[in-house]
Formats: sequence, C-alpha cells, structure tokens
Amino acid sequence: MKRKTDSFTGSRPVFTGSPSIVPGGFNLDVVNQHFNVGDVIPVGTVARFNEQTRLVQILKTAEVIDIDSDDNKIVSLKVAEFFKPVFCVGDKVAKAGAISGAFADAISIAAINKTKSTYVITLSAAITGLAVGDTLEEVVSKASDEVVAGIMVTHGNSDHIYVVTPGLDLKAGDKVMNYPLASGALIANAIAVTSYDKVSGKLVLASDPTAAAVGDQLVKVFADATTVTKAATSQAAAAEVFGNSVTIKDVEVDEFETAIDVCADTMQYALLERRVPKIPASQKDASGMALAGNPHVKLSQSY
Repeated sequence: MKRKTDSFTGSRPVFTGSPSIVPGGFNLDVVNQHFNVGDVIPVGTVARFNEQTRLVQILKTAEVIDIDSDDNKIVSLKVAEFFKPVFCVGDKVAKAGAISGAFADAISIAAINKTKSTYVITLSAAITGLAVGDTLEEVVSKASDEVVAGIMVTHGNSDHIYVVTPGLDLKAGDKVMNYPLASGALIANAIAVTSYDKVSGKLVLASDPTAAAVGDQLVKVFADATTVTKAATSQAAAAEVFGNSVTIKDVEVDEFETAIDVCADTMQYALLERRVPKIPASQKDASGMALAGNPHVKLSQSY
C-alpha cells in the first residue's frame, strides 16, 4: 500500500469575525483580466463584483522590495508567508497613486521569474519614481466616458462645489468639460478639478462650467496639442480596479471557469488589512478605515 504525505502549514484569519457573503455566486472575469492557471487569489483581496454580469475583477497589487541597481526594469516583489503576487506576463502596471494617461501607454510586465520565496518581474520600461516600499498595481482599460463621465446631481455655488456621480476616476489637476464636447474645443478652456471625493461624489472645480445645470454631464478631457480630443473615441484610460468588496477565501484559478465569492459587508467586523495584499490609499475612504467604493467593508490596522 502506497502512502502519500502532504505538508499543511495552516492559515490565519483575515477578518475579525465572520463577514457576510454576497449571495448568488460569481465567476472570475478572465476577459478583462488575465490569470495563470493554478495561481491562488488570496482571501481579503480587494475586488469588484458586477451583479448583472455575475463577474468579479480583482485588484492585483504587490509591495516593491528591491529594484535592480544595474537595470531598474527588474523589480522584486514581496512574497508573504501566506500569499504571493498573481501578476501575468502582459499585465499593465503602475505605481499606486500615480495612475494616469492612456492604457495603451502604460508599462507592461515582460517577464516573471518566481520561486517559492521570490517573485521578480521585468518591466517593458522603468517606472518613473518607483522605489522600494511602493505598491505596484495592475491597471485596466476603461473607456474614459465610462470612467470619468458624471451626471451633475446638484448645481455649484460660489465655491464651485458640485455633486456628481461617485466612484469616478478623477483627481486634482484633471480637466473637465460639459459633455458632449463642442467641435474644436480648446484644452485651455477646460476647467481644472480642485478635489473630488469618490465616496460622496463631491466635486470642487476651479471655476464653473458654462451654463451648468442639474442633469448635465461632465467628462474628463485629454488634448492633442491644444485641441481637446474626445477620450471616449480617441483613447482608453488606464485605471485601477475600484473595489466594492473583498474576496472571502483563497481561490485557485481554474483552467475554465473559476467560481469566486466576495464580501460586501463586514458587518460589525473588519478586514485585517496588514494580513492581505496591499490596499492602496486610493481604495480607502478619508478615514482609512473602509473601502472608498463601499464603506460597509471596514478595514483594521490590527495584526
């Protein structure tokens, strides 16, 4: 009789209690993201579920622990005791907190070399400003109208404060205009964003859009020289997966469909974020104690 011996190292909890699960069941989105069969998506990974498509995208992140002194395109990522990065060759990546520009221009992963305890990637080009301790994250392609077009809910006041659709990919310094864009519009006439709160949708502009009214649509604009290009038809923006949930258990990527469950409400409990893949500041609300895309997912710095 032959005997097979396996080693089990156990696991550790990443929630302070038993969180709720979003009912109905979902599959991993393998069309808009790519995964290696056999990779394990760790419990507590920030995710975004879509109840209409029943698909889940995940936020791929990792901490930079070394950058090769001779070739700064070679970057070592942290392998934790209970999980490792789940990037794929061809993934587009950026430094967390510095995601901008067109998706087509984003830097990609050219090669991955990994062992049980190491994870080294080679980038298509060096990432400006990337340093040890930074978080590297995958960026995905989003049609810019989908990402940055918002319906105005309330009109501005003397301080140029508006309320628009929450969850947009807007930040201070971006330029917006009324949508649809006028033919030949000049970037010099676009209005700068002073601040934007992804949770509440509060938008502060440097000045008021022309003839702005409740129900109007504002859209982030890009420029080709001095003339505004309609981003929806000219380029897709690079954006992060904006989380509204977290994975509730480890999930091994299957060759075909991969079932995946998520939590959208930790109830009176919280996710122990120091035990899960890095969560960038852009994914958190102003307090840092909940997801910006879903304040019902609470976070804790306890260990």
